Amino acid sequence: KQDINRKGTEQSDFPSVCETCLGPNPYIRMLKQESGAECKICSRPFTVFRWTLQGQSKYQKTALCTSCCRIRNCCSLCMLDLQFGLPIQVRDAALKLVKQGPTTAVNREYHAQNEKALLSEENAGEVSKDYGKAESAARELLKKLARSEPYARKPTQAIESSASKSSKTDKSAQRSAGMSRPTVSDLLPPADRSITSLFLLGVEEDLPEYAIRQHFGKYGAIKSLVCSHRARCAFVNFTTRESAEAAALACAGDVLIKGCPLRVQWGKPRQ
Repeated sequence: KQDINRKGTEQSDFPSVCETCLGPNPYIRMLKQESGAECKICSRPFTVFRWTLQGQSKYQKTALCTSCCRIRNCCSLCMLDLQFGLPIQVRDAALKLVKQGPTTAVNREYHAQNEKALLSEENAGEVSKDYGKAESAARELLKKLARSEPYARKPTQAIESSASKSSKTDKSAQRSAGMSRPTVSDLLPPADRSITSLFLLGVEEDLPEYAIRQHFGKYGAIKSLVCSHRARCAFVNFTTRESAEAAALACAGDVLIKGCPLRVQWGKPRQ
């Protein structure tokens, strides 16, 4: 017998996304895929939206369904609060509105359907959980947290100016923010012939380790690969010096792997 409480797909025409994730371009072409993924909160299939930002080739992808985003007043991409730009756990803790939710998959689906029923057409403009009734002291705390690191967002004007600067040259558009241009010392092979490793900077969380190994494996046998997504860096150790020199010469200081720009330089010996 089919359980109506496990009925399942969420359909929407537009995602709940913040201005930062949409980018400065007012004209965006989105790809819509119904039942494209499973919502990370309610575990129901939902409509996935994909788009690219100005000057980038990697697609942005929504991770939450529109119902869960409207209930929690958060962005479907970065999962931050739409008003304060904070993680929803930090916001709920500051407002003292957090409560234990369902843990099993069936209960999450049932809870999501009940919450969606509360968002009727006459209450479409209201935010659930009475976020607007927060005390002034809690709101001041949220504003201070929003201006502090690491949750501070860039102003929209700063994003637009950086996007216009990056679009001037193709080379600058391929480099991520905060990465300086490679120097001559980074490109020249070190005098120590025992150094056979290359240092990669700018490794994103969604860049898999096998993609790095596959890209540099065509220059020679790889002895080991040490990748730290938390530190956003990686070491590629080749078996021979010739393979390392061939890879460094081909990269010439930077490389683009699966839409992720990386800075490449020679490794340094341990002191």
